[in-house]
Amino acid sequence: MFRNVYLVLLAAPLLAQTELREWAAPLYWAEDVGVKAEGSRQAAITGQLPLVGVTPCRVMDTRPEYAQFGFGGAFGAPAISGGIAREVPIPLSSCGIPANARAYSLNFTVVPIGPLQYLTAWPTGQVRPNVSVLNSFDGKVVSNAALVPAGLNGSISVFVTETAHVILDINGYYTDLPVSVAGPPGPTGAAGAMGATGPAGPMGPIGVTGPVGLPGPTGAAGPVGATGAIGPAGATGLTGAAGPTGATGVAGPVGATGATGPAGLTGATGPIGPQGLVGATGPTGATGAAGVSGWQRLTATQTLPAGTFILRQLACPTGKKVLSGGYQLSLSSNLSGNDRIKIIAHESYPDTDSTWTFGISNTSAVSADYILHIICATAP
Repeated sequence: MFRNVYLVLLAAPLLAQTELREWAAPLYWAEDVGVKAEGSRQAAITGQLPLVGVTPCRVMDTRPEYAQFGFGGAFGAPAISGGIAREVPIPLSSCGIPANARAYSLNFTVVPIGPLQYLTAWPTGQVRPNVSVLNSFDGKVVSNAALVPAGLNGSISVFVTETAHVILDINGYYTDLPVSVAGPPGPTGAAGAMGATGPAGPMGPIGVTGPVGLPGPTGAAGPVGATGAIGPAGATGLTGAAGPTGATGVAGPVGATGATGPAGLTGATGPIGPQGLVGATGPTGATGAAGVSGWQRLTATQTLPAGTFILRQLACPTGKKVLSGGYQLSLSSNLSGNDRIKIIAHESYPDTDSTWTFGISNTSAVSADYILHIICATAP
């Protein structure tokens, strides 16, 4: 268990997108007494672990646009949620840090979603300390360095009070491996005679091409060029094909019915047709109740000139009585919908027991034919 562990907070510039810059780290770190920050090595190390420097390397970047560079799982998106700690197993990162590292020289950068009270880090498996590594009360990007001991499985825990993206870089670690101590420099020997230049050795193989670096920042936009002169007008293009015919509009409202015209004169009664042959007398049937017999339907076609009113009478043959009358527009009349509703039958009634009278008007602009009919029968 670590006792009296200290976090050394060192101011560091914001990390560039295309390269990782160095930051200061003590030469030694001690588990029990914190950090010894002197810049000189001692002849004997008692309880202190030496710093093993590495090329600055990015361990974690939670911004989703950087997932394409291999940051995933515990080392990548999404952002660390506020109030929740994330375990970061640094030996499993792509930076090549050994599993026996006892502490790390780290640089933390936050890209907050909004104001951030603080970020803190500690060895995984221990209690979260009541100390911050950095703060961003105004929600801006902030960077700071810290020494954090390794916890369970070499992991550290990172906590933010509010949701934020976290970028974590490393430039060294502290380990139990012995480090040789440099003695004082010896006296410089006399310069020997320069030997003859040897033959040039063969060219060595070309090394493997290094990985492509991160994209550099976008350069400033150049000034807008002057507007060129307006070119001559192009030739008129061909006329496009006619568009489809639009849908038929809604029918307008029906106009009000005009006033009824004056009644026309009653037409002359047509001549009575010749009497048909008398049929053979059938057998005398049983005497039944007196009823209607000798049914007969008489029809007549009445032409209605445009804008007229006609009063027409139909009569039953002698000896028969009229039972009913009716009328209908002739199918031969070529009328549109609006004209058809202008043919109006005003009257249809029996005026005697053997005649039926019809009163019909035509307020349309065209002539029409009406078919009139009555039902006649012999009645007691």
